[in-house]
Amino acid sequence: MPKAQSETTLTLLQTVTGEITAAAPTQTWTFEASSGQIVSAWLQPISGDLQPVIELLDPAGTVLASSRPASYRSVAIDAYPITSAGTYSLRVSPRADSATSGGYKLALLPGYSFLLVNDPMLPDSALRSWREPASTSRLNEGRLRMGAEADNLIAWTTADKLGTYADVYVQVDARVEEFNAYWEYGILLRTQRTDNDANANYYAFSVNSSNQWRVFLQTGSQRRAISDWADSPVPIASSGTLAVLAQGSKFTLFFNGQAVGSVEDASLPQAGLVGLMVGTSTRPNHRVIVGFDNFIVTVPATARAEIVPPQTLNDWQGTPEAILGELIRAAVLPAYGTPAVEVNSAFVSNSTPSSLLFVKLMEGSSFANLVYAADVLWDSDIENIACALEFRVQDGDNFSIVYFDRKGGLGVRQTVGGEVKVNDYALTDALKLENRARNRLLVVAYGNGLLVYVNGQLAAETNLTQVTGEVLLAAYNYQLATSYCGFTNIWLRSFN
Repeated sequence: MPKAQSETTLTLLQTVTGEITAAAPTQTWTFEASSGQIVSAWLQPISGDLQPVIELLDPAGTVLASSRPASYRSVAIDAYPITSAGTYSLRVSPRADSATSGGYKLALLPGYSFLLVNDPMLPDSALRSWREPASTSRLNEGRLRMGAEADNLIAWTTADKLGTYADVYVQVDARVEEFNAYWEYGILLRTQRTDNDANANYYAFSVNSSNQWRVFLQTGSQRRAISDWADSPVPIASSGTLAVLAQGSKFTLFFNGQAVGSVEDASLPQAGLVGLMVGTSTRPNHRVIVGFDNFIVTVPATARAEIVPPQTLNDWQGTPEAILGELIRAAVLPAYGTPAVEVNSAFVSNSTPSSLLFVKLMEGSSFANLVYAADVLWDSDIENIACALEFRVQDGDNFSIVYFDRKGGLGVRQTVGGEVKVNDYALTDALKLENRARNRLLVVAYGNGLLVYVNGQLAAETNLTQVTGEVLLAAYNYQLATSYCGFTNIWLRSFN
């Protein structure tokens, strides 16, 4: 759970909450950092109209870096190198040209500012499990256990579910569980592979039982040393935290938070999969088993000078990927959403007076940041009916709803704790009003902001309080009526 501002210290990978008000227009959070550490900060407003800025301050209070817009209303500082150990600060305030206020979530992250995965090796881990005659990769008792038993064997696995990345930070806790007199374990970056190919192209960054580190490039069956085995300036142990930061052609290896060394190589610039590896030596040191846990991946935000939501979506009739691609290119969304719902069709009928009837999608699943879309067909002989998408629904006193009616009106309503926080309604010419007309509704709820597109036109932009909750489809009668709302091409992407 996020910490409140009553505690003003930050730790890596823990989200905290605070609030900017007219009486308290700045808040400062402190954290301890070591020399050589790479840190990032990410902030998302969650209430009010806050348009924030983060500043990174050194122990003397000098500003080292300022945030840039990273996605709709969110800001980030990416991959700042700490040059000396000490107590550093993150200062949060409204943007200089805006007298805004509201609550926010803030996170201090290793490597880059967008946390792609923090995987404690649960059964649905992103890392592949497999078995070969001389090697295995399997999830067992909360760890990914990777074993190899052959002379000079490198065994590896990849996180195929995460997608491909060029600039990326990967961190993992490793513990050598079985070996004779030699062990090696490491991280793979920019892996290019196919399902039916035993070989692949990748960079490997590893440490061994001789207190050494190395980097090599594998291209098919050929292996080339980028940096051959060298003594580590940092003590290497059979149990510890290994990490690699990739920035263009530069790669930096860390062990237990301390920089081991850096290399530069441009042989494999393409984005690729990330993964893990283990290695053996010659007999009798040809066997090793390593347990991996707490697999963390961060990636950089797309920094912009300013982010302005598009007034018109050119691809509004396209696939979810095409629509999301347009929003990502405009930096409204980060490029790392997760598919959560895809339903061909559903409907809600309502024959009651002045009431809302609904059906749930993915009951029990909750979302905070989301894109939610559907093609909606209505059927009624009167104007006083509406069809609706509900989201962030916790119960009857805590929900948000976007609805549109046959009078040409678009409404947004949010209730928190039984109190109506937002209740907007306006006519829009983006709607097709005839009976049995089909309208495409797209809702972007991200942080404290809401964007509503109707048939590709931005029809509403407002502030909401961010909470997590379920998603619903609804039919809304303003008076006694028989109404039908048919929903097709329903999809949702989560950006939690």
